[in-house]
Amino acid sequence: MKKKLAISLKWLTSILTFLAIIASVFLVKQYIDGHFNIPLLLVLFIVSLLLYYSYNARDLLYDDHFLYSYKNHNEKKIPLQNIKIIKPTKTEVAGFTVWKIKYQESDTSIKTIRFFPYGFRTNVFDFAKEVKKNNPNVQFITGTFTFDFDK
Repeated sequence: MKKKLAISLKWLTSILTFLAIIASVFLVKQYIDGHFNIPLLLVLFIVSLLLYYSYNARDLLYDDHFLYSYKNHNEKKIPLQNIKIIKPTKTEVAGFTVWKIKYQESDTSIKTIRFFPYGFRTNVFDFAKEVKKNNPNVQFITGTFTFDFDK
């Protein structure tokens, strides 16, 4: 039976799109009136970044042998034995920490998935236990003191 690992951010995409449209309309209106609102431009930039992140977010599920990554109705099966690192990042949004999974592709390249955990940290710990059954060498790190700039 598949268990949910990451929260779905599809609802957030709709809200952020609405906010971006409203901010754009106000920005254009003020520009036409001869004013330029830098704080509103900054808000539009931040909303655009969040919109990009929420649109590209993946739904993550797992079972005894695989991590299932869903993006735009495409499923990717990642064997749990290929997962190398599970760790939190320094990025937080509304008090929720973004977590990172590094795994090895079949062509030996290392890929990264970032996600907001479903059910706070308990699901991440349950997932780590399942991964350790398949890959005892996995690095499960519960705290971090560095910024992660890798892809």
